[in-house]
Amino acid sequence: MDHAERLSAQKRFRLFWVLNAVPVAFLLDDILVLYGIRNGLPEPALAAVVSFVPLTMPFMLLGRIFTARWGLSGGWARAYLIRYTAVLVLVTVPWITSQPLRVALFILGAFVFAMFRAVGVINMHPLNGEITTDDDRGRYLHTNFALFNGTYVIAVILTILGTRRFDSTWIYQGMIVLAVIVGFISLVVLRGVPESGEGRRAAREPFFRLLREVRREIRLGIL
Repeated sequence: MDHAERLSAQKRFRLFWVLNAVPVAFLLDDILVLYGIRNGLPEPALAAVVSFVPLTMPFMLLGRIFTARWGLSGGWARAYLIRYTAVLVLVTVPWITSQPLRVALFILGAFVFAMFRAVGVINMHPLNGEITTDDDRGRYLHTNFALFNGTYVIAVILTILGTRRFDSTWIYQGMIVLAVIVGFISLVVLRGVPESGEGRRAAREPFFRLLREVRREIRLGIL
């Protein structure tokens, strides 16, 4: 990847992070829990929803399959496409009359939503490493962090104002829909981030061979 391609990749990836802050804020665990309460979910179901993010971390290994087939940005985008589609299902929950079915659908949607976060986010650090150099990586990551958090804070304030102003289920449905729309736009941006193909080749390597290589580099002090 030459200098011009790297700069183009950095700009697109930065835009992705700014856009991604909106669905992250609008689809917080707290928001999903409040939405679940409005839909009559019992406490065990709400506890399950909150636990899905750490519980689904082992599915990061599934991300290797996505990366091997579609690359770092493509695999991440496809995983998040499934993720946002799953959470969009939650919008229909209030219209289901059967309470057991309502609870089951909510839990399923929240689980798949959390699961494919793990599948996609495994590519974050490799992609950051590929589109930056040792000279500009620190500055680039710091700028991304600041822009992401600034957008995130604004989005969180909007969620607070919205839920306080409109004490109704539709405000949560609206936030989910808006988050998914912005999320889909961010995936178009992410999918266009150029890459060298090294991540795809690495993902096709046998997993245990990579583990042995990592252990060897740790012993040699490379890592």
